[in-house]
Amino acid sequence: MKRIATFSAGLFIGLFLIGAVYSQDPSLSQEAGGLREAGSPRLIGRSILFSYQFPEPAREGQLHTVQAALEHESYSRLHPFGLNDNGVYILIVATPPDVSTLRYRLVVDGVWTVDPRAPSEITDRWGIRISEFQVPIAGAAKLEYPAVSPEGLVEFRILAESGQSVALVGSFNGWDPFMTPMAETQPGLYSRIVRLTEGEHLYYFMVDGLRIPDPNNASQRWNVAGMVVSVVQLP
Repeated sequence: MKRIATFSAGLFIGLFLIGAVYSQDPSLSQEAGGLREAGSPRLIGRSILFSYQFPEPAREGQLHTVQAALEHESYSRLHPFGLNDNGVYILIVATPPDVSTLRYRLVVDGVWTVDPRAPSEITDRWGIRISEFQVPIAGAAKLEYPAVSPEGLVEFRILAESGQSVALVGSFNGWDPFMTPMAETQPGLYSRIVRLTEGEHLYYFMVDGLRIPDPNNASQRWNVAGMVVSVVQLP
C-alpha cells in the first residue's frame, strides 16, 4: 500500500505540472483536457501533444504508467504522461530547436515499445523500432550538423537535458574528454565551434559521462576500441 500511495502522489504532481504548462495556451488546454481517445501526435502552437490509451482500464490495485524517451535527448530522460478526466494519457513536449523529425520510444508499464498511433516508424541498426513524427513547421529548413564552413570551422550541436556537462571528444583532440567542453547556448542545446584540418575526423559527445555518437550525423563507424563513433569529413 505504501508503494501505491507514493506513486499516486507522484502521478498527481505530474498531472499538476502538465496542467500548469498547457493552461497557458487555451488550444492546448482544450485538446489535452478534452481528449476522449488517443491519436497520432499533434503540433499545437510550439508544442507537441502525445496521447496513449490502454485497451482496458487498470484493474483494482493496478496502476498504469506511460513515459516517452526522445532521440534528441539520447533517450536519457523519461517524460511521464498524465491522465486526463477521460482516461487518456497525455504528454506535452515543447518543440525542440532544429528538429524536423522527432524520433521517440514509449515505456508502457515498464516495457519499451513504439507508439501504436505514430504516423511512421523506423528500425535502427540494432533492430530497435523507433516511432517518428514529422514536425510540420511551415517554412522550417532542417539545418545540417556538424556544419562545415569554407574556412575549416566546424560547428557541432547536440540536444540534451539542460544543466548537464557536455564535451566534444575526438581524434582531433586526442580523445580527451575535458579539452573541448560545449556551451549550453539555449536551454538543452549545446554547441561548440572548432577549427579542423582537411581530411577525416572521428568524434563523439560525452554527456554527463555517457559516450554518445552524434544523433545529427548519419555517418558513423566502429573505431579500434569497438565503439560507435561519428565521422566528419573536410574537403
